[in-house]
Amino acid sequence: MYALLDFKGLVMRDYHSRKSAELLQDSEGKFTITTAEKGIETFLTETWSEVIRLVGSPANVIAVLDGGYDYRLKLYPQYKAARRAKTVDPVLSAQLKICQEGIKAILEAIGVTFVGQKGVEGDDIIALLALKLEGRKAIFTLDSDLTALSRFADVKLGREWYEGNSDLVTLRKSVIGDTSDGYPGIRGVGEVAFGRMSSDLGTAYMVGLERLLAERKWAELEKLQGKHPVLDRCLADLNVWVTQFNLALLHPELANDLTWIRKVPETHVMQEAMNKYGLSDMAEGLTQWCTSYTLVTAANIKPVLEIILDLIPVTDFVAWDYETTDFVGNENFRLAAKGDYVDVLNSEITGMSIALGNNGQYSYYFSVGHADTANVDKKIVLGIIKLFEAYNLRMVGQNIGGFEGIVTKKQLGHCLKYRDWE
Repeated sequence: MYALLDFKGLVMRDYHSRKSAELLQDSEGKFTITTAEKGIETFLTETWSEVIRLVGSPANVIAVLDGGYDYRLKLYPQYKAARRAKTVDPVLSAQLKICQEGIKAILEAIGVTFVGQKGVEGDDIIALLALKLEGRKAIFTLDSDLTALSRFADVKLGREWYEGNSDLVTLRKSVIGDTSDGYPGIRGVGEVAFGRMSSDLGTAYMVGLERLLAERKWAELEKLQGKHPVLDRCLADLNVWVTQFNLALLHPELANDLTWIRKVPETHVMQEAMNKYGLSDMAEGLTQWCTSYTLVTAANIKPVLEIILDLIPVTDFVAWDYETTDFVGNENFRLAAKGDYVDVLNSEITGMSIALGNNGQYSYYFSVGHADTANVDKKIVLGIIKLFEAYNLRMVGQNIGGFEGIVTKKQLGHCLKYRDWE
């Protein structure tokens, strides 16, 4: 199960939900500003605790960043105008920035994936992920717009799981407007009028209206004149209605150039971040997600294999890489490739790295051909590969089809059994 975090909104919520014991002075000299450190602590103890209980590992968490709202601003220049014009105390602004940067640094250090795209709102990226990711998803947000995705994912709206009907979320906003986003809705039509129209026409009819708007079937819409007085008001102002529908509608198609970031979960990086924000006493609880490194030799091969067997049931995939040496060293090949050539056919295995665990946090290096080392036999490497194949555990590498697969065949006499190696 994946957790999709509406990152900025969650950070803002947790920062403002608890006051720090010692408040900072605002620009007027009053002690009103909560420290960033308190916001970070609140996020970790409340939001993060709930997220990790649900999905089990940082590897299953995707934090979505807001990159702006170029599309909607072009469509409607007043979009979020009041929010943009609002003056924020510079001390508060600085603490919010530190809080957001701190939480991001800590989550990155334990292996949470971050994704964003310049000019694209987080809502649209979350919509894409909810539609495209396989398996169950849970969205954590404060934005009711995302309840439109409740057909495709569980939605935690604020502190409660959303259990309402998602069918008319977008249509409703297009008619009554959204004060937070700065568009007013259809003149003379409010919540009560929209509810009356929905009740009179029925949910199926209203869903059909939304579909006609989404599919831009203007002629079909205009044929509905006279069906209901509230609908007539909307149709009389069709251009406004269409604009506001597109403002309210989630646009996963905009998320077409995403930047993905997932860092190796490192203990020292996590501890440095926790120390920086005065949370060193909480670091121990996050260590379980950080990478441990084990050199495997003939001396410890037996207990390591026992541990690997225990890890297989909680591992979704194995990260895999060979270390090799070119035992022929054909100088003509090297010159022809200007130094970048790798002679795959003459590459001899000197070691193998694998990473397992529910966060990929258990890393093992099997020494096969190193000097002054109690190397393991290459048969052990082959046995581990066959073990993963027997458990249908997918092995992921940078170039398995073009390198590791060939080296495995040449050096170990084994053809990998995966149809989809990478």
